Amino acid sequence: MKIQVAVEKSGFEFEKIFTYKVPKEFEEYINLGTRVLVPFGKKNSIRIGFVLRILNKNTDFLVENLKEINSIIDENSLLDNNSFDLAVWISKYYLCTYYEAFSAILPKYIKKYDTKKNKIENFNSKIQISKIILSEYQNSIYEKILDWYFDSDIFCSLLYGITGSGKTSLFLKLAQKLISEKKNIMILVPEISLMPQILSNIKKYFGENSFACLHSGLTKKKRESEWWKIKKKLVNIVIGTRSAILAPFVPDLIIIDEEQESTYKSDKAPRFNAIEVAKFLCKKYNSKLLLSSATPSVKNFYYAKSGKIKLFELKERYGNAVLPEVFVININKNFYNNNSILSLELLNSISKSILNNKQVILLLDRRGMHTIARCSACGVNITCKNCSTNLNHHVINNQDIFVCHYCGFTKKFSKICPNCEKPEVILFGIGTQSLEKEINRIIQGAKCIRVDADTTKTKSMYEKIFKNFKDGKYNIMLGTRMVAKGLDFDNVNLVGIICADQALFGESYKACEKTFSLISQAVGRSGRRDSSGKALIQTFSFDNEIIELAAKQDYDLFFEKEIEIRKILLYPPFADICTIGFVSEKEKNAWNSCLFFFEALKFTAKSEFYDMPLKILSPTPAFYLKIANKFRFKIIIKCKINKKFRDFLKKTLINYKNNNKLNNTQMLKKYKNNVHIFFDINSEGTF
Repeated sequence: MKIQVAVEKSGFEFEKIFTYKVPKEFEEYINLGTRVLVPFGKKNSIRIGFVLRILNKNTDFLVENLKEINSIIDENSLLDNNSFDLAVWISKYYLCTYYEAFSAILPKYIKKYDTKKNKIENFNSKIQISKIILSEYQNSIYEKILDWYFDSDIFCSLLYGITGSGKTSLFLKLAQKLISEKKNIMILVPEISLMPQILSNIKKYFGENSFACLHSGLTKKKRESEWWKIKKKLVNIVIGTRSAILAPFVPDLIIIDEEQESTYKSDKAPRFNAIEVAKFLCKKYNSKLLLSSATPSVKNFYYAKSGKIKLFELKERYGNAVLPEVFVININKNFYNNNSILSLELLNSISKSILNNKQVILLLDRRGMHTIARCSACGVNITCKNCSTNLNHHVINNQDIFVCHYCGFTKKFSKICPNCEKPEVILFGIGTQSLEKEINRIIQGAKCIRVDADTTKTKSMYEKIFKNFKDGKYNIMLGTRMVAKGLDFDNVNLVGIICADQALFGESYKACEKTFSLISQAVGRSGRRDSSGKALIQTFSFDNEIIELAAKQDYDLFFEKEIEIRKILLYPPFADICTIGFVSEKEKNAWNSCLFFFEALKFTAKSEFYDMPLKILSPTPAFYLKIANKFRFKIIIKCKINKKFRDFLKKTLINYKNNNKLNNTQMLKKYKNNVHIFFDINSEGTF
């Protein structure tokens, strides 16, 4: 028997496979997707691979003396045909290797199912459905969504509702209906911080053991148990973050909450977008996809407006709740009043809320004490030795230290400048630790809890913090963006946004969209029940249009302005964007490989794909040139991601590798060694 195997760490070419012989003692265990151990390379190092094809016995090969596989990992493939097809699609669509796609579908620690070890009950018979009560207005939208699900040919819809309008109740009501008809439901949330709230609702309306849950915060043992619960078809409901979309589950309905969030896009291979994967699955299984957001992504709202996906709108808050009153504060005039990072208006409002036994949420999307350390003598910033980024000042266990938020490097805090050796290092910028310190110093009666990556290192901390806040043990919750979206607290009547404009001037074309969404979502946490709410937005960009529109909660006008800019500049949804990254420990190698690949792109486009519309932008350094001692450069292509474009990149890879008909090949040939090349389709972040 001969098989073709996708092998780990076998090169940057996507779709590269290797042929092996199978000893007779292993033949009965070989299936598509079976994990095997194979000898690889001149040194025959043992590597993991996935069986991609099983060849006919009479297939001839020019290669003599094929190597034999060493052993098998799985006695039977843990991947069914659906999972196998999904892995192949991810590899082709996202231009990653087969191995990267298969390893995402089937994590390495998943082992053969052991009946004695994994005592998993079938919970389907134990589902307990409590009734969800909708308002008359919500119910009218619910009926329209039911009509879409059962009668429409459009497979995807968008539920666009203002903050506090009850979108969660509405889509859970839909899930109840479908569960009663033995349908399978998958619900995704953008990050772990929202899991406690959605799981609380699922337990309340569907029963304690009615679901399986998948996210990165689970232990390996728990994740394996939940994966097998899904694999064995013991549940009808799967809840999770981005990675749950890859579970061995055939959904009848996929619900993606807060669909605008960039966390649905992976920034590591395979660089998939859970929403795009969901669309593929729905088309494959003839299922439906419901997207939900108060601030939809510009791309999906454009599709909804143009009729490509169905649009449902909730324009009223639930019950008697109304949108909060919003004020924009110019901190160019108010900054550091009373020696505080909080304006006098916000300080007074916080004190008033506390006196009235109300709660406050404060958003500052920077953690630590200070974000910049600079020498006043020579003007040099204190930077990470491994990255081209500033070190952040933190206080950990009462010790002042410098921390890199990218590679994790730490060193003891010192006022001695490493450049000029003068004791003139001063601190700038504010983080959540600074904010917490100021609140405790100034505000009488403050009982403050901080929510950021430093205080929520374990999954249980999210649940504990949010429960304590909901139970009234704290009257102020401050944190990074994880406090700004999706959370629902009855007693919050004030939201303060400390530096609203800090994300406005980033490199990403989505900077305005992300800023508008973050502010709007944060403002929406206030006044979600009968009492009126208030929000204060502190900003240096007092007259910025995006800040003004977010304060007014006017998404429709924001969309009209943003879509015109996207159209002029040819950004999604009017084009796809392919980022090609070059990473190496040697800056010269990465840069020259980037230049060489740029020449290969131009040559391939002109010689064989001259009729394909493309915009290939010149090579540039990444937003941060060096991260974790690796230098990074990029090429951006505006294009249409389809089979022809993938063929174009395949041909370019061949020309790049073989130096086909390119100028200066000998000069650049040596620089291609030890350079990692990757492709990122419609990246959500900056590289």
